[in-house]
Order: sequence, then structure tokens, then C-alpha cells
Amino acid sequence: MRSLRFGLFVCACVIAGGTALALGPIRWAGELWHDHAPGWPGEGYGFAATAGLLLPSAGALMVMALLRTNWRKEKLRSSFWTALALPNAFAALMLLSVVMETVRPKNSRRRGTCSAAGEYCWISSQYPYVWVVALVATVLGLGAVLGAYDLRDKRRKRRLTPPGTAAP
Repeated sequence: MRSLRFGLFVCACVIAGGTALALGPIRWAGELWHDHAPGWPGEGYGFAATAGLLLPSAGALMVMALLRTNWRKEKLRSSFWTALALPNAFAALMLLSVVMETVRPKNSRRRGTCSAAGEYCWISSQYPYVWVVALVATVLGLGAVLGAYDLRDKRRKRRLTPPGTAAP
């Protein structure tokens, strides 16, 4: 019974920590836009492009770290890789929040005009069509990450293939 309580306590702590990590960046994204976008090279468009380009690489670094875990054989090493993946997960979530701030909400009957939605409208009015820049930058960043992965895979296969044999 004692181990069940401890397990529930750990589960509750993980849920609380995950909620804080998920909701925190969403609240900070608007402040980041106010504080950093006007002084960024390229202003808001450069800020959105930077966030869009970095988002796929942060996600890829998180996934690469988590793929190196093997909890059955190497618990200590897996703990290290999981701890290394957490900052990348936070960075990916923060960058996703910054990119999602660029999407202008539709007018609704409940909220009325766009100004009732808060930060989103400020960004859309200061930098029209910034969501296109963020989307294109995210797609380009994803292409760069996939291209780097493909290049890494080709080099790895070339290194593992013995000389004088055909590559698979």
C-alpha cells in the first residue's frame, strides 16, 4: 500500500510539473513578443523566422536524446539522456508557443472583435502576415533537419558498408 501511495505521489508530481511546463510558455510567449520582437533583426518577421527555424531542431534534438534510452539495460545512462531531453522539450514548447502567437484568431460572437483576444491581435496588427513567415520558416527548418538526418544516415551506411561491396 505504501508503494502505491508513493507511485501516486510521483505521478501527481509529474502531472503538475508537466502542466506547469506546458502552460508557462503559453503565457510567456506574448511577453516575449512584446519584449524582444521590436529589437530583433528584422523586427517581428525576423523573430518569427528565427522561432520557426529553431522549432524543428529543438524537437529533433529532444527525439534524438530520447531514442538513446534503454531502460532495461542502462538505467543511469537512460536517466542522463532523459534529463538531456527535458530542456529541448521545454525549448520546443516555448518556440511552438511563440510561433502559435502569430496566428490571428477569428472574430467570434462571444468575444466580439479581435482586440478582446489580447496579444494575438497586437502581433497581427504590428506585423501583418507574420504567420506566413513563421510557417515558411518552420517548413524550411524541418527540411533542413530532415536533410541533415538523411546526410547523416548516408554517411553512416557508407561507413558501415565494407569496401568492395554494394551499398544497400
